[in-house]
Amino acid sequence: KVNEISKLDQSYIKSQINSFIINQKIINNITEKKKGKHLVVLQPNLKNKNKIWNYGNKYLSSKIKDECLDVLDLRLYLADKKITFKKNNNETTISLKESIEKGYYEENSIKEYYFFDNSHLTDRGYQLISEKIINNFNDNKKNSCLEI
Repeated sequence: KVNEISKLDQSYIKSQINSFIINQKIINNITEKKKGKHLVVLQPNLKNKNKIWNYGNKYLSSKIKDECLDVLDLRLYLADKKITFKKNNNETTISLKESIEKGYYEENSIKEYYFFDNSHLTDRGYQLISEKIINNFNDNKKNSCLEI
């Protein structure tokens, strides 16, 4: 865990996120010219407690709200879909992989899990995301990006 984020790290994180957004705009422009649709999907990390990750997420949230990009931010949507276990009055968020490794997994409970590990989804998780993406495309109309 990191207690402080150096100015150099902050600058690096910001430059990476800014590059990501520029790349998404370029992909969006190419996709539109080919008569396709482009969607930026932001997925959470199950164990996102590191200060650098939190800083990056906050910066990304402040920058990704660009009107020309169609963004489906699932970081908060999936937050309540995490499996938790209580042990000795401590509650921990856990993935399927960790559940198996720690002996918490119960037979036939695989369909309860949305995350396989800390950042990869199970079939149930992907189904949920697929439904959100379909609904997003059906409900959301965006403005075109200006040429980059």
